[in-house]
Parts: sequence; C-alpha cells; structure tokens
Amino acid sequence: MSLFDKHNKLDHEIARKEGSDGRGYNAEVVRMKKQKLQLKDEMPKILQHESVKEV
Repeated sequence: MSLFDKHNKLDHEIARKEGSDGRGYNAEVVRMKKQKLQLKDEMPKILQHESVKEV
C-alpha cells in the first residue's frame, strides 16, 4: 500500500470515528491524526529523493 493510500485510509477512518458531530474525538483519533501527519511529512521527502535519482 502506498503512502498516499495509507494517508487516505487513515483520513476516512478518522472521519468515521469522529462522526459528523465530532463526538467520536478521543485518544485513538488523536493517535491516528498524528500518524496521518507523519505519512504526509514523508511524501515530499520520497518525491524529492526520487527526483534526485532521476537526474
């Protein structure tokens, strides 16, 4: 599974757990949001590394 797919999956899981009214916000959601941010931070690093390899 790609980083994008993992990020997208977490995004959907977070939205489902939180619910439309935000009542599902809890420690697990906080952990998932941190994990999602880590994945997002990794994406540009990988893209930059790949672009350097192509040069």
